[in-house]
Amino acid sequence: MIALKKFIYIFAFIGLCSLVSGCEDRAVASSNNMIRAINKVISNEEVMIAIPCMSLRDDKVVPPFVIIDPMLKELGVTATGHQKDIYLNRIVKYAKVMEKSGAINLKKSRFKIHMPSVGIKVFNGYEVDYNPDIARTLQITPYYGLAMATIGTLQVNELIKTTTPYFEDGIKYVDITFTVKIDNLLSCIDDDTLIESFAKEEVDNAKATYRLYLDKDSLEWKVQKPKKLNINPVRKFFVYLVEK
Repeated sequence: MIALKKFIYIFAFIGLCSLVSGCEDRAVASSNNMIRAINKVISNEEVMIAIPCMSLRDDKVVPPFVIIDPMLKELGVTATGHQKDIYLNRIVKYAKVMEKSGAINLKKSRFKIHMPSVGIKVFNGYEVDYNPDIARTLQITPYYGLAMATIGTLQVNELIKTTTPYFEDGIKYVDITFTVKIDNLLSCIDDDTLIESFAKEEVDNAKATYRLYLDKDSLEWKVQKPKKLNINPVRKFFVYLVEK
């Protein structure tokens, strides 16, 4: 009777342990193991968004940073060219969304910028200060008036299609199609900023298929030849800026 009770206790412990991901046999083709393997790969991918930013020092990412606002006519000089005004107005609108989230701070200002083939010109707009979490990863882009910064990383959102495990040349494989979500999101980035930056759209629409294999040495599932996910909110935002 005592031996039977011990067996029941041991069996119950094993059953409980199997519910905890850390105790699960990693060679099993379970959802947890597949997600763990994919996350090891995609968690290294940073989600970057456009950041309103123009340096007064020859396109280097060094302060002071500014934003030109063609609507500040009361200060005098405005940007020239209708399409350029639309471009700049959209950046200003986006900057004010980011300010509400706490990602940046704007202060009305007047400043001089060296323009190629023109020389020094006076513009009206804002001086920009950045939340330390934004400033830490701020880097230049090829797009006028924009920098970019990391706001989070990726992880699996949902497995939407899987094959039955199969063998090729003695190796066990499974093909997984999945969606993703943002992980480790900065506290200074709110839902409105995610929407306006196109980060939400880009991440929500992302879908990929990876082939996983059972590694015979480690006895766990790994991703074979992972491809980088095509998530680029910065490029998407620039396309929006130049749309008529």
